[in-house]
Amino acid sequence: MLRYIFFDLDGTLGNTGDREEYVQLFTSLFIETVYEEVKLPKKIILQYVITSLDEIRKKPPLTRTVLDVFTEKMSHRLNITYSRFMNTINRFYETRFFELKRIYSPIPGNRDIVELLIKKRLNIGVATDPITRKVAVIYRIKWAGLDPTYFSIISNGEEFHAAKPHVEFFKELLRKAGIGADEAIMVGDSYTQDIVGAKQLGMDAVLVGDSNSQEFVEGLEPDFIIDDISKLLKIIKTHYNVNI
Repeated sequence: MLRYIFFDLDGTLGNTGDREEYVQLFTSLFIETVYEEVKLPKKIILQYVITSLDEIRKKPPLTRTVLDVFTEKMSHRLNITYSRFMNTINRFYETRFFELKRIYSPIPGNRDIVELLIKKRLNIGVATDPITRKVAVIYRIKWAGLDPTYFSIISNGEEFHAAKPHVEFFKELLRKAGIGADEAIMVGDSYTQDIVGAKQLGMDAVLVGDSNSQEFVEGLEPDFIIDDISKLLKIIKTHYNVNI
């Protein structure tokens, strides 16, 4: 029986516009904040960030949170204290993160879909890549025109112990929800980030977006592909016997 629907955030519930522009703006704002603290060349700081995140993605901490390990790795590479780098992260969210709001907007119809699913007593979770503080996820949910209280689980770097696309991230979602893989659906716009890990656990998965240019791994294909998130309701009604 279907009990939980997990939504990716950026690109699925929230419109980031040009994804590359969004990522570049986020990165440049963060790098600038770190640069002001350590005065190292920005290219070096960027490489440290990429390397640290790549290590976490490939080998999840599991017993420590993503943010904790990222802070440790970065402070070591920058040769500063853990607390000093954590203060730098906090300053980024307090002073620069809000600049992303200008290119962030709701996906049309997202609020109606989420509210209807909740009325049908389905649990809803946000399954975004947990590499930021929880406050950053909360703000993006609000920028997407949604109420954070809709979501019983919100993935973030302060509470999660693995990042996308590692299968351990999806295992943690299920553990926190207290459900089995056959009781959940993962909905996202990225095959590699959202779909593969979910399918490895046996979850059903819905890919949102154009799939014509994508190649799927045999046995890990999305169960459904839709070009508009509004079509999710028909899938849930038809295939999961939910009266919508």
